[in-house]
Amino acid sequence: MSKADAIKEQLGISRMVVDGTIADVAQDQCNKLPGGTAHPIGALYAHMVISEDFVVNGMVRGAAPLMMSAFAGKTGLSEPPPMPGGDLHGWAVKVQIDLDALKAYDKAVRAATDEFLAGASDADLDKKVAFGQMGDQPVSYILGLIA
Repeated sequence: MSKADAIKEQLGISRMVVDGTIADVAQDQCNKLPGGTAHPIGALYAHMVISEDFVVNGMVRGAAPLMMSAFAGKTGLSEPPPMPGGDLHGWAVKVQIDLDALKAYDKAVRAATDEFLAGASDADLDKKVAFGQMGDQPVSYILGLIA
């Protein structure tokens, strides 16, 4: 099994879990504060989609993330998330999510990831890229974190 095939399999399982989790979530439930320090389901879902977009399209492919290009202003988020190290909890409890728009953005992010993996060789996945405080890491390792 190639590294790309292994990552596709991991992503497939993750996507199945996410899709099952949000399948019956209604728009009014999407932004509901669950209490305590937990984040609303819409903010959690958005964070996952944005992370995949920025990792695959920005870090790995070296292009503009879809959030900043084809989906600028169309992600379904009332405001962008904070930069790494920012107040993620503060953002999560105040951001408003348009669930249908977020699902459309997710579909486009998944398609971009799938397109990359369809053409990725093991050498492409062994290439190291800067990954914040973790330093240079192989693309396969970084993709494994989002799977």
